[in-house]
Formats: sequence, structure tokens, C-alpha cells
Amino acid sequence: MSKDLEGFKRGVRADLQLIWAGQADGNKRIDEIARRIEQQSSRIEEQGEQIAEQGQQIAEQGQQIAEQGQQIAAQGQRIAEQGKEIAQSMRETARIGREVVALGDQMVGRLKQFDKRFGGFIDAVIKEVNQRAPIDRMERLEERVRKLEEERGPAA
Repeated sequence: MSKDLEGFKRGVRADLQLIWAGQADGNKRIDEIARRIEQQSSRIEEQGEQIAEQGQQIAEQGQQIAEQGQQIAAQGQRIAEQGKEIAQSMRETARIGREVVALGDQMVGRLKQFDKRFGGFIDAVIKEVNQRAPIDRMERLEERVRKLEEERGPAA
């Protein structure tokens, strides 16, 4: 019994080491993806700042033009705000993306572990069903022959 427990213990430790290694690899991938997203977010933030600057320039030009100044200034402000909102949204999207990737990697690891643990059991059940099916058919045929013999005699 202790040999069985020792074997089970080694198996569980091996599985845990695989899970830890997989998690470490997943974390490296997540970090790389997060860095890329943050770089993109920085570029978008720079573009947002440029848009904000352009919006401010438009606002200043709008003030110089008496009749159309107020409309142009408002449009410039909207553009600047939209640029800032886009940058903030991309940062939030990057954060959510990192979380989704982490959850996906965890789920993949758990599914692989589940498949490994219970795959053998499922194979054994399928094997048992496949072996049992011919026996059931033989038993049904024997029962039919027995009933025919009872109804019609041994010549049937």
C-alpha cells in the first residue's frame, strides 16, 4: 500500500511541477503581450497628446475667427477629450487583455491536467463497453434460441 501511495505522491508532484512550469511559460507570454500592449498604448497616448495639441490649436484659431471661432474651439476640445479617452480606453483594454490571457492559460493548464488524470479512466470505460457489447449480443442470441426451442422444439 505504501508503494502505491509513494507512486501516487510522485505522480502528483510531477503533475504539480508540470503545472508550475506551464504557468511560468504562460506568465512569460503574458508579460510579452502586456509589454506590446503597453507600447501600443504609449503610442496611442502620444497620438492622443498630438490630437489634444491639434485640438488646442484649432481652439486658438477658432477664437481668432470671430464668427466661426466658438464652433471650431468646441470641436477642438471634443477632439482633445476623445484622444485622451481613447488612450485611457486602450490602457484599460491592455489590462483586461492581460487578465484574459492569464485566465485562458490557467484554464488550458487545468484542462490538460484533467485530461491526463481522467483520460485513462475514460479509456478503461470505453474498453469495458466495447468488450461487454459482444457478450450482450451473444446472451440475447442464446435467449432467442432458447425461446425458439421452447416454442418449436429442439429442431427449431
